[in-house]
Amino acid sequence: MTRPLTAAGRLRAVRLLCCCACMALLGACASTQPTPPSMSPLSMEYLDNLDAVILEAGPINVDGVELSEQEKTALNTPLTVRWELNDYARQAIKREFVYLHYKHNSNIRGWLQRSERYIGYAKRVFRSQGLPEDLAYLPYIESGYNPIACSPAGAMGVWQFMPETGKRYGLACTTYIDERRNPWKATYSAAAYLKKLHNQFKDWSLALAAYNAGEGKISRAVAGTGARNFFQLALRNDTLPPENQLKPETLQYVPRFIAMVKIASNLEALGYAPVNEQAHAEPMRYGIPPNVDLKALAQHLGMDWDTFRSHNPHFRISVSPPSGESHVYLPQGHGERVQAFLARPVLANSKAKAAALAELSGADARAGFGSSRSGTSWHVVERGDTFPKIAARYKVPVELLMKINKQRSKDLSPGEVIALPSTRDIAAAQPVPSARQIADAAAKERQNAAKPAPTYVVQAGDTLFSLARKYNVTVEALLKANGLSEAGSLRIGMTLNLPAAAAQPVQQVQAVAKSAPAAQPAAASPAPQRSTPVTADAAKPNGKKTIYKVAQGDTIWSIARKFQVNPFDILAWNNMSKDSAIRPGDKIAVYVASN
Repeated sequence: MTRPLTAAGRLRAVRLLCCCACMALLGACASTQPTPPSMSPLSMEYLDNLDAVILEAGPINVDGVELSEQEKTALNTPLTVRWELNDYARQAIKREFVYLHYKHNSNIRGWLQRSERYIGYAKRVFRSQGLPEDLAYLPYIESGYNPIACSPAGAMGVWQFMPETGKRYGLACTTYIDERRNPWKATYSAAAYLKKLHNQFKDWSLALAAYNAGEGKISRAVAGTGARNFFQLALRNDTLPPENQLKPETLQYVPRFIAMVKIASNLEALGYAPVNEQAHAEPMRYGIPPNVDLKALAQHLGMDWDTFRSHNPHFRISVSPPSGESHVYLPQGHGERVQAFLARPVLANSKAKAAALAELSGADARAGFGSSRSGTSWHVVERGDTFPKIAARYKVPVELLMKINKQRSKDLSPGEVIALPSTRDIAAAQPVPSARQIADAAAKERQNAAKPAPTYVVQAGDTLFSLARKYNVTVEALLKANGLSEAGSLRIGMTLNLPAAAAQPVQQVQAVAKSAPAAQPAAASPAPQRSTPVTADAAKPNGKKTIYKVAQGDTIWSIARKFQVNPFDILAWNNMSKDSAIRPGDKIAVYVASN
């Protein structure tokens, strides 16, 4: 039984008949028409007609998708940037067109909607700098026009600047502010960087490849292949040494950008909502002095913090930088209120800065704004602070403190923020013991094990705690050596086995200030200070004894803060030294005073 043709089937049949008729006509004319001269792919005539012939090389069916007439027209759209294309280029552009339009259609819709605030401004900036307007579409494939987009490699913002490149083009990147996330200022920086790359490579396709992979990478690849444009380079990529070859991401980057420009130039024909470049007026920029409490400014303007920050994503914390002028960007109509606030600005004190920094390590990172050092504690510099003074306060090596803050000078300014070393930082900085040191330690351990276990006869007034302190062992070790439970009691005349590691009786605990664990408190809660050694009398238990089971991530400092006791007392109560370590599951004795 013959089924009736569908509309699509009838269209295919008509195309087939037309194709047959054309073939017959061409066959009839072959003997009378002269063969047209071949055209060099590098001739000016060929270059001027590249967009017109982009569909003529290779099949129009890409990755199983037959392009519609509207899609063919989109691929045929001339661009403001001229490209020297080859067959590889045309196939790559079609492939990326299908990839974006068919597989990421919903993503493109989100990018377009987000870009309404910025795209018109970006085009004006590029025109003002004498650059092709199409470059304003680059953020679509860089960040989706997301000001707080952050790549795994650390590139940030609409234009995805790496920190050093951003600084080179005028974008500050500090604890307080990251101007890579300032879409207004970063657009000028992107224009300057792209102009520099074009001047260096004399070709926009190579300039864009360098924007993605780095100018050094593309310079080496060009030198190794002699290519004059990106598509020549891509064809010769396999001839390069492995370390100089372009990554797949870069090989896709330029054709994907061209495909995205063609999509953005034909939105309605391809079924997308048009981008209203006039929907958002360019914001007003206001200079603000150092140390301004930005939450107070937002409140004065009648905005919540999230709304204020959506206009100013470059502020990492709610305090303006401690030196120099910074800028806030606000919708038009706030001028009078801003000027009234700036006439008597609310400045943040050290406590407010510490609270803002705590937000940086928590909510700011979770919101996608990122933190330069995950889980870092901070110190806000006060008048008179120096690196040696701060290092002594938190009991960390001054060299390490300066290293993690990338400081060569010991000069500090009030209000500056200093990152404190983590336990991992300090552990990594410790020297690795030599084979000889390890062998000596093992030999000493064997000698101790060979000695007969010492014993002790319990006297009146003895307690497990006092004996543990006396022989420089832990209460747990003493209990285990004698098979006693936590609730066991001592009896006068009872003979106790002392652990093999027991030392001669000691009268006091030596300078535990040097043996405190390396974990640091938050800047808002400075470490308890103790400048003299802790004696046995000073650490005498006073209060109800609690046995605390160490959890993952605990330190002596965090346990002390949990029970509101002095960390040095915890060290003394448990007879711990700098060689002691706590691990998840260990039990720590803590004496908590009764209220």
